[in-house]
Amino acid sequence: MKKVLFAILLMTSISCFSQAKLGIQGGYNLAVFGNPNNNNLVNYTGISSFHIGITDEEAISKHVFFQTGLSYEGKGSHTSKTSFALDGSTTDTKLGYLELPLDLGTRIKLGNKVKALAGAGLYGAIGITGSEKGTYQSSTGTTSPVNNKVSFTNNPTNNTTNETYVRPFDPGYNVFAGVEWEKFQLTADFSEGFKGVYPTTGSDKYNNEVLSFSLVYFFKTK
Repeated sequence: MKKVLFAILLMTSISCFSQAKLGIQGGYNLAVFGNPNNNNLVNYTGISSFHIGITDEEAISKHVFFQTGLSYEGKGSHTSKTSFALDGSTTDTKLGYLELPLDLGTRIKLGNKVKALAGAGLYGAIGITGSEKGTYQSSTGTTSPVNNKVSFTNNPTNNTTNETYVRPFDPGYNVFAGVEWEKFQLTADFSEGFKGVYPTTGSDKYNNEVLSFSLVYFFKTK
């Protein structure tokens, strides 16, 4: 809870002391776990989620701007065993993060009121909610339900059933591109975490990857 309050206080301070544009944002997330070390026993496919929050933008020059914000970001993945696996789970892992991005962007005028946008940056996210639900199939074909609570920790105890352990922090990078019309921005964003989602997976990465489409409306302009 202290981490959440600190992030809210930081975002409020940025908004109060800058001469920036302040707006609200929301949109669609397609989330998946990236796994470059996949051993062909598990498939990872995208799940639908959403994001919502506030955006703060500061002009650095005529064509360059700095953008930050504070948002709830839905992440996670659909996981299913392949035909090569004798047993395994088919589940949806849904994770919710409080995220703070730090982006640099550029805008280029396309028409009278329309501008093109592009940029990139870093983000830091704190896990606040999560679940893993689905079914487990044994090697004999018997199925049983999976209904796990997500616990955000770097030091799992491995003593509690019905829990899935996830790292509490998700730092990463993001890139975006889109268009701006008057007080509206419509962007497509891709973000990827630097660290694996799970604290106990060894060399397997399982990092958060999210493709999102976002609409921003700005209340205040210079």
